[in-house]
Amino acid sequence: MSEATRPEWPSIPALLVASERRHAERVAVVDASTALTYPELVAAARRFAAALIESGIGPGDRVAIWCFNCAEWVVAALGVFAAGAVLVPVNTRFKGHEAADILRRSGARTLVTVKDFLGTDYLALLEDAGVPLPALETVVLARGRADHATDPVVDWTTFLDRATLKESNAAALSWDPRTPRTSSSRRARRAYQRAWL
Repeated sequence: MSEATRPEWPSIPALLVASERRHAERVAVVDASTALTYPELVAAARRFAAALIESGIGPGDRVAIWCFNCAEWVVAALGVFAAGAVLVPVNTRFKGHEAADILRRSGARTLVTVKDFLGTDYLALLEDAGVPLPALETVVLARGRADHATDPVVDWTTFLDRATLKESNAAALSWDPRTPRTSSSRRARRAYQRAWL
């Protein structure tokens, strides 16, 4: 690719970093009472990505989002890209069997969803579909509390608490290609390289 055709931002995470630098004081996302500036959005996406990596998600793994448009949706999507994973958006109008089919065929290992959107419990729809989802390891509730007996269901805060940002993940999520990487984690390094370089 010649310099004339090379994109200014080689990835969505690189675009976000450039936006953070350019618009540091500006608000990037507004959702009801939540407002995130560009630096706050970068930090939130970085933390979500670190939680994904700590959960074993890496480059090429599928992460589905079956959720209405909200701040958590934006943070999760950017975090997926930062981890080098593949985003699988699921239409909020889908019924349980339709969403389950997408999750099954994509091999999604993580699902971000909500329990109540316009009176619909997405977890109940998924359970009622009765479709085996052998690849699905974790369900993150963007909003709502995890009260199901199912182990893989965690609420947003509990999932983010997985983000230890230890050295291997911190280097992978440094978001600045000029920062030296001392990570011993090959997976994290590959995710970093794909997302930010």
